[in-house]
Amino acid sequence: MLGIYFDRYYESNDVEEKKRLRKLFSKHLWESIPYEKGHRSFRFDVVDTLIEDEAVRELFKPYQRITYKILKSRHNINKLEKLDLVKARINSNYGVYCDRDIYLGKEYYKYLGHIRNIYFNYIDGKYKLVEEVKNEVNDTYQKAMQLKEEAQLGKLNMSWDEYQQFIEKCLDRIFENYIPIAEHPKIDWQENDHFEWDEDNGILSYVNSSLNGYLKNYIRDSNKLKEKSCVQCGTTITQAKTNQKYCNECKSLKKRKPELRCSQCGIKIDNPKPRQRFCELCRKEKDKQRHKRYNKTRKK
Repeated sequence: MLGIYFDRYYESNDVEEKKRLRKLFSKHLWESIPYEKGHRSFRFDVVDTLIEDEAVRELFKPYQRITYKILKSRHNINKLEKLDLVKARINSNYGVYCDRDIYLGKEYYKYLGHIRNIYFNYIDGKYKLVEEVKNEVNDTYQKAMQLKEEAQLGKLNMSWDEYQQFIEKCLDRIFENYIPIAEHPKIDWQENDHFEWDEDNGILSYVNSSLNGYLKNYIRDSNKLKEKSCVQCGTTITQAKTNQKYCNECKSLKKRKPELRCSQCGIKIDNPKPRQRFCELCRKEKDKQRHKRYNKTRKK
């Protein structure tokens, strides 16, 4: 199915026909697998008869259902077209790199589920002190929330609409750069029915790897813009270069020539000359004194 779009686009010299094919591809792409999120949870039931201490029972009850969000990504691959697999990759990439509700790191989910383990360990008598189990539950939950926040801060600040626009720009380049496998100078390819590998598989690999590459390049370039403070005034700046130290205002002030004052009388010197130390009046006065000393020396 992908070959219908890409091969026709490659072979066509008609600009309008190419636009039509690109538009049709995008229409079918965005109508494909929807971006949907679901819920999962770590569960356990606090059994009152197993825990004598009421404070411990109350400690565990808020954590009996710890729910977290996931991307609905399980599909019957045998029923999916190649275009659906492109959309599945687009959905997955957004979840991993942009969505702040899902894909928050293995450590986060590990700590989130560990409270259930603490509960069963307590029932098994592995904690001798009540204070010990309280501290571990609180520390575990706080650590999970810390990891969640860190993971969210590491995500791209990109809405789904902005992401769609980004993908469309990527697809423009992908279509323009496409070369049929049979004509590609670096690929010695033959269709293999035994392994069910055809041209569509090659196009799928090309499209998905290109989408991955463009997104990683975007992330790399985005990471170059980091907030830091101006070393002069402390104002928050966004650095375009890794060695930027000053905000624009302090940078312009730093480039200006410092104010120069006369070493003798302290008056400001306008438009000073290189290595000038005295104002005009003081300079003339010093010249007079120098001439007097010189004349006295000659008379002697």
